Amino acid sequence: MSTRNKDGRILYQNGTCLETFLQENCPSRLNDPSVFWVMVLNATAPRTFKNNPDHVLLNERFFVDRWNQILATRCHVTADDVKYLANVTGFVSGKWIAEVTREEVDDVWRRVATATVENRLGRAAKVTSLNISRERPGCRHVIAVYLRDFLDESYVNRTEAELRRCGVLSPMTLTPDIYHRLGLYFRNEYRISPVYLRSRYCKKQSSSQSDCESSMTSLALPHQSTENEASK
Repeated sequence: MSTRNKDGRILYQNGTCLETFLQENCPSRLNDPSVFWVMVLNATAPRTFKNNPDHVLLNERFFVDRWNQILATRCHVTADDVKYLANVTGFVSGKWIAEVTREEVDDVWRRVATATVENRLGRAAKVTSLNISRERPGCRHVIAVYLRDFLDESYVNRTEAELRRCGVLSPMTLTPDIYHRLGLYFRNEYRISPVYLRSRYCKKQSSSQSDCESSMTSLALPHQSTENEASK
């Protein structure tokens, strides 16, 4: 059983047959123009999505006041300032993002979805439909895994390792949701890298290597806010 949301997502209903849901909604064959994502939730994870009344974003005044305080007391805002803001406001959610080919997406997504529902990954996961993926170079599908706390290093490493066990062998990036909230996309005015972590799979060692980019800067280019599909 599944629920089709108005925002283009097909959402798995916990407690029903996951295997049936995955078979009926294979991303490589899902060509409905009204469907953009197939999504599963980790029922045991705390609800921290943006439609949750308790989400930190709804405490807008506190968040904005802290951000304005940073802007007023810093000559140059850095990624460490953003990490501080995330820590003091509790806005620590984020996403692992990876791309997989159409040929491999159904099998990889089945493993990722199962790991998510079984509480071995993040608090949710989603994958693009064929309708969206055919617009990307090589018809590659995007898989996004929602994380509870990007500042928790052991948790981030654990979810990274689980994604590799699920067959995600392509490069992955981790982007904190607070980056989107502050408009820290490519060419942002603070020259902060929009990627917090990059993970590359080492085939010879059958392991991953993560490179933290939280302190790296990009070229001093004009600010340009470009929404990432996976941030929705």
